[in-house]
Amino acid sequence: MLLNINKINIATPCSFLFFIITFFCSYAPFAHSSEVSRVSIQLKRIADFRFAGYYIAKKKGFYEDAGLDVTILPSNNDIPISSTSTEEDADFFIGDSSLLVDYNAGRPVVALGALFQTSSLAAISLFDKRIGSPSNFAYNTILINDKISEWTIKALAKKSGVSFESINRISGLHKIPNLLSGKTDVILGCQI
Repeated sequence: MLLNINKINIATPCSFLFFIITFFCSYAPFAHSSEVSRVSIQLKRIADFRFAGYYIAKKKGFYEDAGLDVTILPSNNDIPISSTSTEEDADFFIGDSSLLVDYNAGRPVVALGALFQTSSLAAISLFDKRIGSPSNFAYNTILINDKISEWTIKALAKKSGVSFESINRISGLHKIPNLLSGKTDVILGCQI
């Protein structure tokens, strides 16, 4: 059973493209110079359909028209970009709410804009567990593998009147096998 934690508010990758081009075109050194500036964008995940707008914009020359030579860097894995990157790796990062964890840890994170106003996080459980909402999390086991997932589950539990302490939590990377084997009742995933 797929539990929709939040409704999805889908913003097209073109929204970000518009934001980036507007940002650079309004920035004085870029706006009045015929010189091309090299910038890099680090994607937060392996390149897939969610990032098509960046590649299309590059192919159609939109970045070039704005005076930018853009290099798109896909991630090699699903490790949050800001946790593993340094300032030298890329000029811009496509991140998510895990940036709050990094900011809280004292990393120098600056958000230029937010495109998605809701989370695509989904809690996934087998139908026979009858876990249909966060209010059913109590006394069930949830696989949590990062700080942002933990914070999200804490917030959902509080909003649903469930004590976070009543939720059994395990950590691990092999989500589906743990769910199918019964080691966990709920795993976290992403709605698409």
